[in-house]
Parts: sequence; structure tokens; C-alpha cells
Amino acid sequence: MDDKTAKPEESESEEKKESDFDQEKEQAQVWTGKITAFVAHQLRTSAPSLPIIGGSITGILTWLSQHDTVKAIIVGGVTFIVTGFFTYGSAWSKAFLEVARTKGKDHGKDSALSFFVWLDKGLEKIRWQLANPDGKYLIKLRDSDCRYDDIEGIEDAIFGFSTPELEEIFINLDLSQLELRSEEESKGTQDDIWDLLRRAKKRTNLRLLILAPGGRGKTTLLRHLAYNYALKQPKQNAPFLIPVFLRLRRWQEVITTTEELDLPTLIERHLKQDISQELDLPQNWAKSYLTRQQMLVMFDGFDEIKPEYAEKVSQWIGKQWHDFRQNYFILTSRPKGYQAFSSEHKPRQKVFINEFTDQNIQDFVYKWYFWQEQETRVRRSLKAKQEAADNKAKDLINQLFALDDSGESSTLLALARNPLNLNMIVQLHRANFGSGQQLPQQRVDLFRRIFDLQLITRPQARGIDMILDNNEENHRQRVLQQLALKMGNTTTIEYSELLSSTQNFIQELGYPESTSAKDFVERLIHVSELILKKDEYYEFAHNLFQSYLIALEVKRLKQENLLKENWEQNLWYEACIMYATLLTNPTDFIVYFYNQSNPKAQGLAERCYWELPVKKRRRLELLEQKRQTSLFTQLETYLKNGQWREADEETMRLMLLIAKREDEGWLDEESINNFPCEELRTIDKLWVDNSGGKFGFSVQKKVWLDCGGVPGEYDYDVYKKFADEVGWRRGGDLLSYDELTFLLNSSKQAHLPAVRFYYRRVSVASIEVGWSDDGRRYRSVGSISDGRKVSFLAQRLVTCNISQI
Repeated sequence: MDDKTAKPEESESEEKKESDFDQEKEQAQVWTGKITAFVAHQLRTSAPSLPIIGGSITGILTWLSQHDTVKAIIVGGVTFIVTGFFTYGSAWSKAFLEVARTKGKDHGKDSALSFFVWLDKGLEKIRWQLANPDGKYLIKLRDSDCRYDDIEGIEDAIFGFSTPELEEIFINLDLSQLELRSEEESKGTQDDIWDLLRRAKKRTNLRLLILAPGGRGKTTLLRHLAYNYALKQPKQNAPFLIPVFLRLRRWQEVITTTEELDLPTLIERHLKQDISQELDLPQNWAKSYLTRQQMLVMFDGFDEIKPEYAEKVSQWIGKQWHDFRQNYFILTSRPKGYQAFSSEHKPRQKVFINEFTDQNIQDFVYKWYFWQEQETRVRRSLKAKQEAADNKAKDLINQLFALDDSGESSTLLALARNPLNLNMIVQLHRANFGSGQQLPQQRVDLFRRIFDLQLITRPQARGIDMILDNNEENHRQRVLQQLALKMGNTTTIEYSELLSSTQNFIQELGYPESTSAKDFVERLIHVSELILKKDEYYEFAHNLFQSYLIALEVKRLKQENLLKENWEQNLWYEACIMYATLLTNPTDFIVYFYNQSNPKAQGLAERCYWELPVKKRRRLELLEQKRQTSLFTQLETYLKNGQWREADEETMRLMLLIAKREDEGWLDEESINNFPCEELRTIDKLWVDNSGGKFGFSVQKKVWLDCGGVPGEYDYDVYKKFADEVGWRRGGDLLSYDELTFLLNSSKQAHLPAVRFYYRRVSVASIEVGWSDDGRRYRSVGSISDGRKVSFLAQRLVTCNISQI
């Protein structure tokens, strides 16, 4: 507020005070006159009867009535006393009323909230009583597993904040289709789960596979579907279906050990054991809906199945798809985990969940913070809540989108593109808001802060004894590190084994036998909440926490060989990446994987490399040299030998590897626009040099420009002309990958590279032949049809100043 604004307000305030005092003074003068007259009258009437002084008082009163000066002094004194009394009384009453008004408002809010909570519960009971069996199932489904944003235990297990309702903070996930669509059909479209369901209505069936790395929101997406169907509110004119949400990890043993188990029977067991025993559904309820083709069955987490169960579970799922093929099915998995799916009945459609965009991140942060302010600041006004939420959200967003010293996006922003990471980041930010602490930029630092908060800060704030000392050796975390390493690649542990292992670890640290492992474990579960109960087993709040602890323990024990022996297992793969960032100089460790002939090992080396802070990478010159040598050796060999197809496929592998898009299997606009210039220049130079200037991205860029193309701008007519010039079209039709000419002399200028990321989001073989469930033979042909990516790559070549010499 400036001085000009403040002075009038102060003046108004002073005028109001003077006005109030004048009113109180006038009231006091009126009452002073009444009091003086009353006292004088009483003295006159009673004076004669007073002993000793009666005559004197009468004389005094007679004398006072004849002397105005003395009379004025007495009246003034009385007026002063009475005015003070009235001023005090007026102020007291106003203050009392203000406090009463505030308290009454608060009590009114509390009463209203209590009333509406009571009313909601009452209405729920009425709805339950009036609902038919289907309605009761949907009510229980909504409240049991789909209402709140419980992501792998992170939301309510970490930091102790209020768990948001899923629909209040849900961000519509961008899905990339791994199916073949024409260029014209794909123009201007954005894939959405509800749109897929709506389009599937025309076919009256759907077998959809949703692929994504951990933390991208696969389970959240299914719970979003289940919740909206439970409310009978499918979106975008999608068909109304009865949803069933089955966690495969929960039922893997039942599926593999129960003879002749069919889908209706499993659903019935799921309803009784996981939803509610109160449900009294008609006999053969599930089979009835499956027969009527009105059920959406969602199998979540094929990648979480134990390896020994994967074969039988995949065969069982395939059989259910075939037996009830006119229904709607969704299966989720991590890409690597899905490789174990062996049934001959495959999904008919595949989609991949993309990373959060900048807008997704901002929307989530604002929604999450507003929910927290709504829940924790109940008595504040809506405006005050919104301002508080905006203030905190803006602070976090500024940190996320700040540029580093080199002018590039922060590592923290890259982490935040994963919804699970963003959940942890936003909660850590709120826990430290106002402390002046900036959020860590590296994943290991983020986890370190989380563990410190959960094992030290939070218990201290609550005055809870964590049994083990908080010392320099960090005994509390040490026990967790030992536990994580002992569990290895197993994510679950039985309670009895958890207790016995913890007891051994505690005694190894020198604590007396009387130290209770059970008390410590219970505090880990209920106070720090880094260990969670899932079904009948216990596990870390998230698999990444276990990988982080493994990395720390391996470093402490100096047993790097354990990582080299087990890196292909999921938990150890992530542990390798975090271990590399913990090392002062990780050159030897990373180069070990670059030197392996296994492409997956090189992929791990790249992940380790890019996880390092930028400054650290620049200091490690030897690592950079060895990386360049190891990374492009195979490509150079293929090109020198004239193995053009192998070189093309190796180029695709390298570009996906460098862009960290191996799981996706294609490059999108963002990954092309951010592709490292030096790596792109190296790949292009190898192609140009070994083909005599005939092949290469820079050669293709020149043709694109000659055809009228503008880098970064898409024009389908330009693309068709370009495809004709480079030999990717014949007779007006785009060729399949197998129809290209992988010969130097027989192909057109700029014919290669034709790497498959040019495809419309196709990551599998370009030609797929098989048999549909109804006995018809199908042939799916992938053609080089996405001109957008040619345009994006041309723009990146311009940005990187890469041109044909």
C-alpha cells in the first residue's frame, strides 16, 4: 500500500474515532446533568435529617448554587468520570460483540460442516438402502479403491498431508497409439482413453494394452475409469459398462494354482474379498454381464507378476479374452514386463502413456495445492485459500522451470515429468515451504531429503522415539539399507521375516538384545511410513526407494560387483543409475556397461550418463571420450561394410537410447527438438561420409527444403512430394519398411536413414500377420507416414547448424 492510499485511510480512521468519542461525550453530558440534579435533590431533601453536618450541607449547597465557577468545576469532574465510564463501556461492548461475531462465525462453520457431513452420511445410507444390487456394487467400488489419489502408497504414506480425491487433481494423460493410422486420420487428433472406448463401441469389443514406465499413471488411469463408471458418468459418449478393477499381483497365485478358474469366478471372489462382504449380488452376476457384453475388465500390473507365474497368468488372460471376446478389456504393464506375455491372443490395440507436458505439470501443482488449502484451512475464505495455494504453487513452478547455469532446463523439471516423481516433489516442497530451502535437483538428493524428513524431522516434531539413534552413522536408515539389499529384487517380505531380519541388523549395530525390533518396525510402518502393508505382505513405499537404499548400501560396503552381476533385474537397474550419481568419479563404472556387447547394457550406461549433473559430466572428459567411442562403433562398422538396413536399425536404436525413449520406441516432437546436437551431428556425419554424400539427415533436410518444406512446420502436400523424391512412395502409396531399398546404387538420393521413428508411433515390426479371434486373417502394414517428424528433425538440424557439405 503506498502513502497516498494510506493517508486517506488513516484520516478516515481518525475521523471515525473522533465521531465515536463525540457521541460518547454527548451521552456523558446528558447523564452528568441527570446525576448532578439527582445528587443535589437527594442532599437537599436529606440534609436536614443528617446529624451534625445537616445544616452545613444545606449551607454549602446554597452557596454552590450561587457560585457558577465552583459549580462548573464539580460538574466537569463528574462529566469526566461518567464519560470515561461510557467510553470504556462502549469499547468493551464493541470488542465483546466483535469476538462474539468471529466465534459465532467459526462455530457456525463448524456446525454447518458437521451438519453436512451428517447429511452426506445420511444420504449415503438412503442411497445404499434404495440401490439395487448393481448400484450397491458401484457405491462400494467407488469408495473402496478409486476415490482417492493413493499412488503406490506415496500420497498418504509420505509427509502426512491430506490425500486428495483423485478426480479433484486428475490430469488427463496424453496417450500415444501404437497402432497404424493414416496420415489424414491422425491430423489434429489427440488420443484419450475415453475416445478409445467410444470408438471401440463401434466394434463392440476392445482389447487394449497400456504401456508405460513406472510412475507414469497406469493404475491411476484405470482408477479414473472405474470411478467415473461407478458414478455412471462415462465421458465423451463412451459406452456405459460395469467396471471391474483387478490387480494381477493380488491374484497371481490364485490364477496359477486354481484348476479351471474362469473370469466370472475370479470376479466373484474379488467382489467378496476386496470390495465388500456386504454385497449380495445375484448368482452368476459377473457371468451375466460378461454374456451380455457389458463389462469393462481392467487387469492392472502384468509387470508386477512374479517371473515364475508370468507364463500361466498370460495364458489365462489370453483365454479369458478369447472366451469373453465381445467385452472390453484393458491390460497395463511396463514395457519390459510385457515381454513375458506369451499368450497367442494378443491385445488388439496398444497405447503408451506420455510424460507430463509443461502444462500438465502446472495444472497438477495448482490443483494439488488448492486441494490441500481447502482441506487444511477450513475456516479461511475461499479467496484466502486460493491466494495461499497460488503463492505456494508459483514458488514450486518457478523452481521447476528455472534454467540451470548453462541455460538449459533443470534436472528437477525432467524428474517432474513423471507423475510419481511430481507427487513426491510437490509434497517435499510443501513440507519445506517457508524454510528458504530450495528443492534438490538430483533424484538421489530428492530421496535423501525424503528419508531425512520421514526418519528424523517428522518423528522429532511429533515427539516420537524411533528406538534407534539419530547419529552420524544414521542407524535408522542403515537398517533399511540392509533390509533393501537382503530383499534384492524381491519387492515384498513377510512380517515374520521382516522382524527377524530387522532384529539381526539392530544387534549388528551394537544395540542390546532388549532393543525391540518390533517397536522399530511398527514405527517405520506407522510413523515414518516408509514400509507399507500390501495384502498379506510388506514392502517399501515405492520400488524406487528400495533401489535407492540398495545403491547406498552397495556404496557403503564397496561391493560394486553386486550391481554388475544383477543389473538386468528391475530394482538393480535403477540402483545402478542412482549408484553412479553417488560416486565422485563414475567413469569406470559407466564405461563398464558401454563396453558390453549387450545393447541393454549400453542403454543402462546412457541412463547413468544422463542422470549425472551437467557440471559433473563436463568435468569427466575421459568418460565423454569413451562414451563417444563405445556408442557409435557398431553404427560405423555397419556403414563401412555397406550393411544399410542394419545401420538404419542401429541408428534408430541409438537415437532412442540417447533420447531416453527406448520404452516408447519412437521420438516425439519434444524429444526431437531437444535431441543433443553433438550426437545428431556424429550420426549424420557417419552416414554422409560412408555413403559418399548420398545418405544422411542433412541430405534429407536439403531435399525437404527444395520441396518447399519449412523446418518445424507440417504440410502434408510437401511431405508427399518429399516422399516421392526420396523414394518412400510408389504409385501414390507410401511403402512399408520392408519395401524400402537398402542398397546404395539402386536407391534414390536421401533414401536413408528411414529409421522407424518416422512411423506414426509404431514401435514394433512394420508388418504383422496373424489371426483374429473370429478366425479372420489380418495383415497390418506399417508405412513411413509421419511427415511431422521429418519436419521436426529438419528444424533440429537447422538449430544445431548441421547442413550437407
